[in-house]
Amino acid sequence: MSYENRHILRDGRIVLYTRNNRPTYHVRLKLDGHKGYIVKSTKRKSLAEATVVAEDLYDDLRYKIRHGL
Repeated sequence: MSYENRHILRDGRIVLYTRNNRPTYHVRLKLDGHKGYIVKSTKRKSLAEATVVAEDLYDDLRYKIRHGL
């Protein structure tokens, strides 16, 4: 698996990338209180749209971890 079009946000806690010459962006998240990475597809081909999805996902998961949900 190779990462292409990699974009790093929030001091490396969010990494957006495409892979294997496919247009859809994936996100890799690193959250305090969670071991390892969370990797998901954003299901978006636009970097701007993928960024919004990734940041929303990060904020939602961070809230859940902080509040034990």
